[in-house]
Amino acid sequence: MVSVEMHCNVHLEKAGIEALESDLGEYLVQQNEQASSYIIISAIHLYYG
Repeated sequence: MVSVEMHCNVHLEKAGIEALESDLGEYLVQQNEQASSYIIISAIHLYYG
């Protein structure tokens, strides 16, 4: 989450490094190319029914 807030992933991608989150909620948000909705529950806005 900190890497997203600091825009670190953008710089890593430019260097050819793909950074993936280890937190499942943040990972799902990242895979959907969305922003986290809340710092503690990052994927609360996602619903898969």
